[in-house]
Parts: sequence; C-alpha cells; structure tokens
Amino acid sequence: MIRWLENTLPKGKVSLAFVHTDALQDALELKRKLEDLFLPKESFITEMSPVVGAHTGPGLVGAAWWVNPI
Repeated sequence: MIRWLENTLPKGKVSLAFVHTDALQDALELKRKLEDLFLPKESFITEMSPVVGAHTGPGLVGAAWWVNPI
C-alpha cells in the first residue's frame, strides 16, 4: 500500500486520516510513516465504529486520503 501511495499521491498536498480497531500502536506507526512521506496539510487518527469492528475484529488498520485543491 505504501509503495502504491508513493507513486500516486502528491507530496505536501494531501490530508490523511487513519483508523483502527483496537490497534492504536499499529495505526500510529502507519501514521508516522505516511506523514514522513507526504508531509500532509492535516492528519488525524480515530477508532473505527463497533459496527465495522464486529465484522473485521481487532487489529484492523486503515488509511484514507484526499488531495487538497490548493
């Protein structure tokens, strides 16, 4: 995923969101790696809802992004 993002996203022009299901340390590590690569305008981390967690179980880590127009 990280290699694909490196080839796809513009540095310094993205915002990042990180999610997890009872895997905060893993999510923080992914957040650190992607922030170092992309220098985002903003980023945040949150826990997924219990509805998603019920289907994935603990340990899910994910990232979302959007390119800022300016």
